[in-house]
Amino acid sequence: MLVDGPDLPKRVASETGGAPIHLALDMVGGPSTMNLMNCVAPKGVVVIYSAMSGQPFSGSSQRAIFAEVSVRGFWLVHWLKTATAETMGKMYDHLTPLVTSGALTAPVAATYGLEQFADAIAQAASFKGKVIFTPNRA
Repeated sequence: MLVDGPDLPKRVASETGGAPIHLALDMVGGPSTMNLMNCVAPKGVVVIYSAMSGQPFSGSSQRAIFAEVSVRGFWLVHWLKTATAETMGKMYDHLTPLVTSGALTAPVAATYGLEQFADAIAQAASFKGKVIFTPNRA
């Protein structure tokens, strides 16, 4: 994972040895989408799955036209509505070992009892990690 910035394409090329990047995942939106469009190879895809910046994404019409780079959205709810039980089972079979081994984690910002819901909501709004509710915690 690399931090966004105007020099992102150069840093990506350096980190990958110039290997073509076919897929980029954008959880920020705003100007980061354009930076990612400039990182992917011709016919690459940028998938936007969140908009943490709160800004509309910006893109490069030149990359879309001349390099055929595409941008698409992904919302898990849509996938869950159409995925079969077999597909979901395969997904969980793939993800479970990653979570149990610690290879896939989500940072926990804080843990709250249910009566502290107002504090938990304020913490969640900071977008600095997951907020966990513990029902028996005061």
